Amino acid sequence: MCHLTHLAGVGAMPVREALTQLQRDGLVQALPRSGYRILPVTLKGARELCAFRQLLETEAAGLAAKLGCPDDDLARMEELLKVTYELGNAESVNAFLRANFEFDTIIANRCGNDMLAQSITRVFDELERILRITLKSLAFSASAAHERQAIFDAIRERDPATARGAMEARTRASMAQIIDALISSSSIAEASIRVS
Repeated sequence: MCHLTHLAGVGAMPVREALTQLQRDGLVQALPRSGYRILPVTLKGARELCAFRQLLETEAAGLAAKLGCPDDDLARMEELLKVTYELGNAESVNAFLRANFEFDTIIANRCGNDMLAQSITRVFDELERILRITLKSLAFSASAAHERQAIFDAIRERDPATARGAMEARTRASMAQIIDALISSSSIAEASIRVS
């Protein structure tokens, strides 16, 4: 149990508002008169989230390729593709996650459908917790880097069918890696948080 009102001098009201938002997002559960519990990551939930991500991002990649991306976005995506991480190095993992999410966000924002882009952003918010768990035991993958490169190349060439296929392959492979890592993880634990 953790008394959040004693954390870093933060008042109770902002903490309660944040916890209410986390509850709406399905990340914590309110416990009557005793605080909050962080909901555990489940294999079913991870599979469903990854499958939903695959549907959304595959469509966004095809639309972004069809509409085209400005040169400055393409240049930024190319820079982001160079970011890697070292297993066990939290700083490099954080940088890699930020780069990955920015890469995907550029694609989402260039798909021409604001609702689709917003849905992808919400999926990223939920997916981040799962990725932080899995990247603790998952070494950087050269094949995953090639998959992202294929997506970039198809979008740059304005080839929607290839972009969709490349994104589908990437998200499918990512789901398999995430599920394998979760199955073999020895530390998927639940935690409780108390607000007094």
